[in-house]
Amino acid sequence: DSTKLVENTTLRVYDASGRLISTVVPPISTKSTFQIQLDPGGVCNLNGNIVVNVGNTLSLRCQPNTGMFWSGWDLDAITQPITKIMDVPADGKDHVIRVHFQPRTRFWVSVSVLGSGVAQPNGDVAVYQGDSIAIAATANPGAVFTGWSVNGVSQGTGAILVLKNIQAATAVVALTSVQPMSAR
Repeated sequence: DSTKLVENTTLRVYDASGRLISTVVPPISTKSTFQIQLDPGGVCNLNGNIVVNVGNTLSLRCQPNTGMFWSGWDLDAITQPITKIMDVPADGKDHVIRVHFQPRTRFWVSVSVLGSGVAQPNGDVAVYQGDSIAIAATANPGAVFTGWSVNGVSQGTGAILVLKNIQAATAVVALTSVQPMSAR
């Protein structure tokens, strides 16, 4: 015997003693509705209520605004692994996806020159936590570039200094020295 379930019909079910138990077959959903909620501070390729057919996948991609970072997402109030790819299969149930953005911490990199020369950029430069900055130095005529000091620690003699993954306020000094007249 094959039994075919048709939604919103009565299904005759018998218990072990042969007693009839009737139940209604609930509607069989063929779609999922995803309610997408975004914290302020970013955009996604989808927003609002999105209906997806069962068997298909909702693909959500998000980008934080300047000065913000993507800090995660929840599916039905359950925190999901932090990944930039949010693919959720439609299973016939409705879901809520919440995407979280947080402000990035901003630090100042203070750039100056000791001696005779120029550094670019110069002065106080705002950078976000985790960012990088490249600083170039050139000695003025009659002087030579001798190196860099970062927070009081010597950092090499290349004309370009690259600070990566900045995690705090930083003081950078381009060091030059004037050549004696006999060395010129």
